[in-house]
Amino acid sequence: MTFSHVAFAALLTFTSFATAGAQESSTRGHSTDVKFQYYNIDGDSAESLLNEMSAKGPVKDGTTYFGLTESLTGLNFKTVQEDGSCRLVDISVATEVVVTLPSWTSAANGPPNLVARWKVFETALHNHEGWHIASSKATTRKIHDALLALRAPDCLIASNRAKQMSQSILDDAEVENRAYDRTTGHGKTQGAVWPPR
Repeated sequence: MTFSHVAFAALLTFTSFATAGAQESSTRGHSTDVKFQYYNIDGDSAESLLNEMSAKGPVKDGTTYFGLTESLTGLNFKTVQEDGSCRLVDISVATEVVVTLPSWTSAANGPPNLVARWKVFETALHNHEGWHIASSKATTRKIHDALLALRAPDCLIASNRAKQMSQSILDDAEVENRAYDRTTGHGKTQGAVWPPR
């Protein structure tokens, strides 16, 4: 029986409107950690809030967004060669999801009508972004399950296949997330639009 250790990391980025809250999930062999960071905005009108988000929002590929979600997935595993076959053991798939969101610092003093509209906007962002977070968790599980089932004639082939399979799953997830954002207009069709219409 022969053991070897492999580590691998890939960046999967989802660009979208975003939400508030914090989540973490962990299951044996795979985990997803969701972290939130905020940029402060101020204003007393829908237009001033829009201007603040447009000026201070996160930028990805030259485009400014109200919110941005990014995921980084890392893999660790060992390979075991026995009985003419190689399998992976001690598999760990960990994903960190970072969501950047606006924080309206003067909301407590804002006009009541504007505050009510902002809350509707935030709820819509939350509902939209929940899909992206769930997608990251599902992708992490899918990679783990694929690696657990992987068998190869030797450990070099197993390691290479593990990396290729993981990257393919990440690439498929990115395609699905981009399609979701196109279909929803980054949440606009779900009410995540500012100013509200």
